[in-house]
Amino acid sequence: MSAQSDELAAFAPSKKTALGAAHSINPFTGMPSSAFAYLAARPESGGMSEEQGRMVSPEPSGGDGNASAPDGSAGGSAGSKVGASGGGRGQQGWDNTPVGRGGKTMCYARDEGAFAGLVNQGATCYLNSLLQALYLTPRFRLRFSAGTLQKLFARLAVSEKAALDTVELTTSFRWTTAEAFRQHDVQELLRVLFGVLELVKEPESEAGVVQALYGGTLRDSVVCLGCGHAAVRLDAFLDVSLYMDATIGSLEQALAAFVAPERLTGDNQYACSGCETKVDADKGLTFGDLPPVLSFQLKRFVYDWQANRRVKLNQKLTFPLVLDMAPYMADSGEAPMLYDAYAVLLHSGSAHSGHYFAFVKCPATGVWHEFNDASVRAIDDLETALEVAYGSDASTRSGSAYLLLYAKQGASGPVPAVPSELRALVAAEDAAWREEVANHLREVRTMRFTVVSGSQTVEVALDQGEPVAALKAAALDALHAGADGGRPADDDARLRAYTRFASGATMAGAPLDTEPEARLESLGLGHRATVVLETRAAGEKFATFDPDAFLVVALAVTHDNVAELVAQARMPVVDGMPRVWLKPTMDFDEAAAAVQSAVPSLEACGALAWYTVDGATLHAVHVRAAAHPGVPLVELGIRPGSVVYVEPATSSLFGTVYEAKVTSIVLEYNEPVAEDAKVSGPVAYTRSVSLSKHRTVGELKAKMAMALGVEASGFTIARSPTDEQLKDETLSLEAAHLFDGAPVFVRLGTPLAVGEYKVRLVLYDPLHPSGRALWPLRHAVVNASQPVADIQTAIKAVIDEHYPPTEKTLAAAPNATNKFRLKHLRLRTLAGPKRVGKVLFRKRSLRVQARVKDGMVLVVQPIAAPEELTPAHVVFFVQAVDAAAETAAGVLIASSRSEVVFKRAAKAVEVVHELAARLGLDAELAVAVAPAFSKLEPTAVRRLKWRRVAGLKESATLSGPPLNVTDGALVLVRDARVAFGDGAGPAAGPATGSRRKRGARGRTSGGASGLITVTVDRPRPKERPLQIFTEERSSSGA
Repeated sequence: MSAQSDELAAFAPSKKTALGAAHSINPFTGMPSSAFAYLAARPESGGMSEEQGRMVSPEPSGGDGNASAPDGSAGGSAGSKVGASGGGRGQQGWDNTPVGRGGKTMCYARDEGAFAGLVNQGATCYLNSLLQALYLTPRFRLRFSAGTLQKLFARLAVSEKAALDTVELTTSFRWTTAEAFRQHDVQELLRVLFGVLELVKEPESEAGVVQALYGGTLRDSVVCLGCGHAAVRLDAFLDVSLYMDATIGSLEQALAAFVAPERLTGDNQYACSGCETKVDADKGLTFGDLPPVLSFQLKRFVYDWQANRRVKLNQKLTFPLVLDMAPYMADSGEAPMLYDAYAVLLHSGSAHSGHYFAFVKCPATGVWHEFNDASVRAIDDLETALEVAYGSDASTRSGSAYLLLYAKQGASGPVPAVPSELRALVAAEDAAWREEVANHLREVRTMRFTVVSGSQTVEVALDQGEPVAALKAAALDALHAGADGGRPADDDARLRAYTRFASGATMAGAPLDTEPEARLESLGLGHRATVVLETRAAGEKFATFDPDAFLVVALAVTHDNVAELVAQARMPVVDGMPRVWLKPTMDFDEAAAAVQSAVPSLEACGALAWYTVDGATLHAVHVRAAAHPGVPLVELGIRPGSVVYVEPATSSLFGTVYEAKVTSIVLEYNEPVAEDAKVSGPVAYTRSVSLSKHRTVGELKAKMAMALGVEASGFTIARSPTDEQLKDETLSLEAAHLFDGAPVFVRLGTPLAVGEYKVRLVLYDPLHPSGRALWPLRHAVVNASQPVADIQTAIKAVIDEHYPPTEKTLAAAPNATNKFRLKHLRLRTLAGPKRVGKVLFRKRSLRVQARVKDGMVLVVQPIAAPEELTPAHVVFFVQAVDAAAETAAGVLIASSRSEVVFKRAAKAVEVVHELAARLGLDAELAVAVAPAFSKLEPTAVRRLKWRRVAGLKESATLSGPPLNVTDGALVLVRDARVAFGDGAGPAAGPATGSRRKRGARGRTSGGASGLITVTVDRPRPKERPLQIFTEERSSSGA
């Protein structure tokens, strides 16, 4: 076979082996049984058997979690599963088990003649997709004979691995690990990579490779419609970006729009040198010279100025497999200019998360394949795959074409051969890889056993395919190596399962060698396990194992050892203690008899009391057994490995001592502080009290009251000076989170009942002449379960009591009951410092409307008359604006601020007209909405979003778009016919005849939309460009 024919095999998947064919799964290990079986036939592998060639189960190769959206935004996870043949991605994919130093990646061997995938380093799916497209561009490969890129192409051609890493390539780019996890655009990479390839021209024969393959020219012309004079300029290009919108549904339409001329008229007329005046003209682009390979970028990522965010256009855009470029040429004649599609780079996801993969056609066979990082599949159903690539608004995860590559018919060129030195390099890498895989497989197949025999312990390591008898023989050899008594025969030993319980008790379980020839992996013990080796004298029999029996540890309680047993109850010492075999079906009396026969000191005790300790909880087993006679042990809480504390039933020694020792806690508390005293700095907890943690908060207060000489109803307790007081006196100390050594803060005052809270009151008057809106008041006690209407009544009574009317107040309002002349009120929450929150509705309880706690702030707002607000209402402010009176200091607010209430669903147009009538405006109106509870500076008035009321839709509601009026918002109304004054800049109005500066984040509009001005001052944040560094220079997407 010729070298070229040999290389064609690298492009053409084998017919003998289905790409990604499924592997059978071992029922014991869950591993593919045929993976790496090829090593058995290779001398380098050491003659490994098929079973020894079994590899750990691979992780599926999916979309990278931090993949890039083409605009450089954060990535997400997605993948493609369309029209592809072969097995699942788990079989064709790679396993990310770290091997050796540096955390290398293990992967499958490539099927004969199959394509290799590329491992994703983190967020390098964009790099992988482009590299696969370049690799299957024969003329591109032909022009590069050296360097890291050509090494990668050689590995893709002849390496035995199913997936290759790109670390060497990215290291040559001088990318750090962080760069591998940074998101970039595939078109950005294309341009930067081409720039670097043009910079690096070693050898000289490679100079101009990119320009020769991808470089073309655009004819930029302006044609005078008067004299016909044409001004022409030629611009070079490597790729073409095509605009997309709702009117463009195909690549042909996008190209037609690209070359469609623009008519220059009006203020934008062209200064013709032939006519020597400004005239109408046509300005446009056409294609001049076309390269062998055309690259089209579909501009699916745009900035939505209305939503103020990036969006992706997932609309369907078809593209032909054979494209005729003649209609878009400057001078093509009648002959067609045909190009064949051979690579489609797709992006799935949104503008803020996604994943790149590619559909690429094999130049040797014409078969399309899907390259998805490490996964490669032949596409059986090309029509279905193309439907995915076209895109759809209905699905954002399946992917849509973003970059299209077309090759000129008849210009593909021969497939290059891999140089002999690169073949030798890849062969050496494959040999080292095979050895590493073999070592790894031997390691993952090794089972390591700790064998316990009496007081001896040995370590034994065997392959998981060895028989159980081999483990027993190896253990006997290790245990009796050099022993004087000699080694017991294999028949005089048996292996048993080993169990260690949480209590520390150990148990030899079922025999493991009943089938000596069974494989070790069939035992289901894992790759690190402990087993028991039991031996017998010659001629003796092994004890019969009862699989239903289980072991408990019985500890006899006496006056001499009770203190030690209680101290060790949470971590008992069980070594050398009596062990008793019980059955779960035994009742308490049968189990007690078994314990008495096993523990001589309990034989003459008669009835027994049993205790177990679960965590810190003491369980009296005998008490429950007496209440439920005949109940089996398992329902009494006795489990395998349980530690049972046993004493005569006439004694309650263990229970009494345990309760006193384990449940007793000591709490520290302070000398009481005054009710309203502020506490700053650390508190001195100089007193202490001891009692059981099962006692209640009320009992704790009673003991503290006796020590303090204060009635329990005269002070409150809390866990800290800033914490809420403990109100529920029926709670146990444990339930109240008062643990041993915890501090208790004591403050004089009347304790609150459960459901009562001490809140701070703040008076709110947004229309006060002083401009000040909030005044702090005293505390009040409220019941959070009551309706807000009842709380309003209680707060009104508190204000009347503590803030009586002054003489000045009575002179102005003789019927006033307080100095604020507050008669009716509305309650609100406080959303932040000096920021009023939502309205509390009268018919609902406080608890369901707010997060209630001691010290919370309730805002008291005086109102003129009683009201019944519901969630359907919105409360906001309104003012009139005199635009003509604008000066350098800002816009004149022509009226005082007033508060109004409307239904949220009210028609916006009707509400604005009603507000205008109240403000005395009857002309054509404009309206703007300032943020809730904001302090609007006069200079900021003109920068608001002013809308003509005539432009609002009749169906628009007050709280819906475009006004979106919320509680506390300020609605400004002005005469739309009056422009803003000249003191602070130009008059605001519809913009005409102007173009927005490129990169600016603002817009102007008018007419039916009702939008008068919009100004956004913040600059667009700079994005970090992709860079590839060479020894002397770097190329970037900046």
